[in-house]
Amino acid sequence: MTEDDARQVLGVPPSASAEELRSRYRQLLRDSHPDRSLDPNAHQTTQKIIQAFRLLVAATDSPHLSIPRRPGPTAAPDPQPAEQIYASLLDEETIAVEGSKQEAFAGLVAIGHDLGDVTYLDRNNELLEILLRTVNNDTLSLVITLQGRSNGTTEAFLTVEPLDVGVKDLPTIEGLSTLIAHHLNYRRNFPAAL
Repeated sequence: MTEDDARQVLGVPPSASAEELRSRYRQLLRDSHPDRSLDPNAHQTTQKIIQAFRLLVAATDSPHLSIPRRPGPTAAPDPQPAEQIYASLLDEETIAVEGSKQEAFAGLVAIGHDLGDVTYLDRNNELLEILLRTVNNDTLSLVITLQGRSNGTTEAFLTVEPLDVGVKDLPTIEGLSTLIAHHLNYRRNFPAAL
């Protein structure tokens, strides 16, 4: 797939900003996800969207760029933090994880089992879905896609959608990202890979 092909898949012009690119990607991913789409080719369509997004993101990647770090969560740290995984927020919906895509995926799956029900796992360690239940008993779909970077980190992109009609209080994506980053930083004994 070329960059032009990727732009065509996502339906974005060459002048699209990073925010426009991510917004369009999230929209297409929500529509094509195999658990939400009735299209028999939903899995292939989702994979094509992910591939296009990754290609365009990777085109701007440089091994010389460092990941900007935002302050972590303010909760008291666990006395024995994890040694293999370190996570920080890049923006309200993106977590940077120090480590391979396989390590990050394994950590996210373990956290998914702690926080809700893991309902979809991609065999390429690129996509997972976690169903969450709020205190109001609303059901949410949290979809996480992963992109390995050339500087040894992995970026996890989060999207959340209500699955129930009339959701009362949808948690913010930044709140969910912060919660997951906190768990990645302080939960121990993740498997090395799935």
